[in-house]
Amino acid sequence: RLDCRVCGLILVAKTRDAAAFLAGELAARRVTKRYRALLAGGIGGGGDPFEVREAVGGRPSLSIFKSIEATPHLQLGRLTTADLEPRTGRRHQLRLHAAALGAPILGDDLYGAPSGGGAGASLYLQSTEVRVAH
Repeated sequence: RLDCRVCGLILVAKTRDAAAFLAGELAARRVTKRYRALLAGGIGGGGDPFEVREAVGGRPSLSIFKSIEATPHLQLGRLTTADLEPRTGRRHQLRLHAAALGAPILGDDLYGAPSGGGAGASLYLQSTEVRVAH
């Protein structure tokens, strides 16, 4: 499942057997996913990965955030390029976790950092890695 405003990699099964295998792996949480995001603010961590545990929809959730680069910005104070890994699969989990850190994803008009491009403007979140054991 991918938010329509997220770009990048997508996993597609070519056969029914492959689709059944992927569905099982996803259900068992054996698929790892990584995203690259541009955040409106700083997240700390000093470049080391850190956990964000914030309930989403009343359910426990876990994401791993890692700051890649931070750049000063006149209006936002700082723009941070970060790698994000959801360990649970809650709807809008990465968007909510970034906002909870005070650094929402740029272009996220729902949780706090609109890009100024209007409705349907780009969300600066890209799927960069999907791993499935095969």
